[in-house]
Amino acid sequence: MSITERLNRARAAAVSNSFGLNSESLESREDCLRNDLARRLKNVCANLSGVDFEALVVKMAREQMRAEGVTLSRLRRC
Repeated sequence: MSITERLNRARAAAVSNSFGLNSESLESREDCLRNDLARRLKNVCANLSGVDFEALVVKMAREQMRAEGVTLSRLRRC
């Protein structure tokens, strides 16, 4: 296991322990982000098809989760 992987696991464990996060709460966090992004981007991205709009919202929500340093896969590995 590389140093980076160890640091990622330690960080995910620390975040999950300090905030009481589990896979269910992370999924609800992602749902909350998606709903908020969809609401705010609805008028701005009116030219996108429904499928493209949903793909954009999902990608942006996952990027936000990644930027926060918490992902479901990291949490499940710990």
